[in-house]
Amino acid sequence: SELDACVKSLFNEMFGNPQANDKGWTVKKLGDLCEISRGGSPRPIQNYLGGTIPWIKIGDATDGDDFYITHTAEHIIPEGVKRSRFVKEGSLVFANCGVSLGFCRILKIDGCIHDGWLAFQNIDPSIDKVFLLATINELTEHFRDIAPGGTQPNLNTKIMSEYEQIVPPIDLQRSYVAKRMAIDKLRFNYQRQIELLQELMNKKMEEYFGGDES
Repeated sequence: SELDACVKSLFNEMFGNPQANDKGWTVKKLGDLCEISRGGSPRPIQNYLGGTIPWIKIGDATDGDDFYITHTAEHIIPEGVKRSRFVKEGSLVFANCGVSLGFCRILKIDGCIHDGWLAFQNIDPSIDKVFLLATINELTEHFRDIAPGGTQPNLNTKIMSEYEQIVPPIDLQRSYVAKRMAIDKLRFNYQRQIELLQELMNKKMEEYFGGDES
């Protein structure tokens, strides 16, 4: 939790509030920085599962990685690609509706995205992908607030194209990314230590109190 707080503090110290742009950075519309398109879901999906093409769902982005999607639980057949949106490795995907609205991930794989995602592709070199992801994740509550109502909140391509993204100097963006990666590596190492200690404790508990009670 302390490292999570450190991550948020680092962003705020370096860039301020991205919505208020209190540090006066250059601002560009997201639609001018990348191509934005919506995913598509072949229906009924059961008819298109069982292939080799990754089928990228919201659930594939909730396994503890703050940046990337590296694998999927399900795959679809080539016929399903024609009814979906195929995106390339390196693209960002943004959850644009429902309870998951507002977070994004970077793809480490090619695959098809369902209609709960927007894809940000061909990102301008003036913006670092991890920095863009971090900025958007800082504004999760803002995106939820501006999403049109209805059965469930939804941010379409037009709304996201108009979103004004801060564009600090690229060297500063990369400095942030390097520091952020170092913090995340530290967090991973701490988590692994905790898991190893838990495994050791469980083993000792079994040795001391387990076994045949007869």
